Amino acid sequence: MTNKLTIEHQAVVDNYRRDLPQILKGNDPFKYPMRISGWRDSLSLAQVMAHVSDHFDIKISDIKSQRRGRNISWTRQVFCYLAREHTDKSLPQIGNFVNRDHTTVMHAIKRVKESRQCEETTRMLAEIEARLK
Repeated sequence: MTNKLTIEHQAVVDNYRRDLPQILKGNDPFKYPMRISGWRDSLSLAQVMAHVSDHFDIKISDIKSQRRGRNISWTRQVFCYLAREHTDKSLPQIGNFVNRDHTTVMHAIKRVKESRQCEETTRMLAEIEARLK
């Protein structure tokens, strides 16, 4: 049993060594990108939330609340998108931060990506991202 486990373990290590240079170049060979701690900017969720809250002039408590008003939900969606782009946090971690489920975070990211086609949204995201750096 130990020998079989060692052979399987070695195969995983060999695959990782083969694929690591491509991952580091940004050419991820996996269908679902591997989450490597520290591979994104070293921002915290609180920092991203502060910048999004300042930009939209909405209190953090409102963003984390159960309110579903258009301006609050859009602000929350933008936060989820930027948190995913600029932190190494998982979907459940982002969702827990705003008291939402990970599937809600997935939907928020999808909505913001779709709206990036609008020049106004692209400009707004660029302004917030400039503050994050």
